[in-house]
Amino acid sequence: MGRLFDPNGLPRTEEFQVNTISFGSVTNPSIAMDSEGYFIVTWDGDPNLAALDDIHARVFEPNGAPLGEQFVVNTISEGPQTYPQVALNEMAEFIVVWESVMDPNVNERDIFAQRFNNFGEPLGSEFLVNTYAEGDQRYPVAALGGDGTFVTAWQSYAQ
Repeated sequence: MGRLFDPNGLPRTEEFQVNTISFGSVTNPSIAMDSEGYFIVTWDGDPNLAALDDIHARVFEPNGAPLGEQFVVNTISEGPQTYPQVALNEMAEFIVVWESVMDPNVNERDIFAQRFNNFGEPLGSEFLVNTYAEGDQRYPVAALGGDGTFVTAWQSYAQ
């Protein structure tokens, strides 16, 4: 669910539903907004099994109206994809980073990312962010500059 507020904390809209597909579990939302009020919401979830979560996103206008349906961000679907974080720049481009369990027999994660243009179309393929592969990589965050450059950070156990 979402709701927009003004700078004084007063509601601008009624509550609205972000996701369009019913899931048993919709968790770990992340939101990014530009200076004009356009915003993107990401979350993880799966309609059938939480252990198979994908990363979902939806883009909204400043008044809270959706600019389309929700979509799946990740293309790799082996194992759970969780804890998304989204960053948006003034060109309305955005990047989503998340953690991914690549081997279901090993409880270790890697950090992946996918960039999008201002139409919500992927820019290239999703890609592995971390180069250190030992231990567990968790809880990514990202920032995206106006020229498309970005920085991401995460926890790295055993590094």
